[in-house]
Amino acid sequence: NICSLWYAKTLKRVGREEEACAVFEDVLSRCTHLGHLSEDSDPETGEAWGNFPQTYSHVGLIQVALLLSSPWEDVV
Repeated sequence: NICSLWYAKTLKRVGREEEACAVFEDVLSRCTHLGHLSEDSDPETGEAWGNFPQTYSHVGLIQVALLLSSPWEDVV
C-alpha cells in the first residue's frame, strides 16, 4: 500500500491523473471496515501483508487524497 500510494503520487505529478485515481481507489478498496491499511497487500487477493495498521500507509493516503483533490479556490 505504501508503494502503491507513492506510485499514485508520481502518476499525478507526471500528468497521468486518471491512472493515479485508479491506483488510489484500488488502495481505498483494501481498507478494512474501520479504515485501516496494512503496510502492503497481495495484489491478487487483497490480503493484508506486513505491519497492520501501518501509519505510513495512512499518511500516504492523506497525501494522495490532497494531491488529487480540487484546489481550495475551485471549491470555496
